[in-house]
Amino acid sequence: MERQSNAVGLGFAVASAVAFGTLAILARIADGSRPIPVLALRFLLTALILGGYLVATRRWVELHRGRIIRLLLLGRIGYVLQSSLYFLALDTRRRGRSPSSSTAIRFYSYPVWATVLALAARLERFTWRLIVPLWPWQSPGSA
Repeated sequence: MERQSNAVGLGFAVASAVAFGTLAILARIADGSRPIPVLALRFLLTALILGGYLVATRRWVELHRGRIIRLLLLGRIGYVLQSSLYFLALDTRRRGRSPSSSTAIRFYSYPVWATVLALAARLERFTWRLIVPLWPWQSPGSA
């Protein structure tokens, strides 16, 4: 059972990575247009896929009011802000824009910077379990 659970978890991790990879493709498609409608389309497609999965597997998720509010804030403020800044960095109408590869490396290296700052501020204790996932071979763009 544990082996099957690990395989399912790995499948979800791969699906998540693929979904995050679509942001650059959407940014290219939306070149010159506003990012919010493109992101709304992305979220709609994701909701349809996730809803279809939940119906097909007959799994239901109970969400309490507090969790719904946190998820909405995270999605509407955190993710939309991050994605909008990513689109802005790729905007071809602006002079001195950054290539998508460099932009992606900068944007998705935030776990490294957050960890370094947390260690520097002594909010986290140094452990190998904290550091190993941040090694270069597991960072975006290192392949």
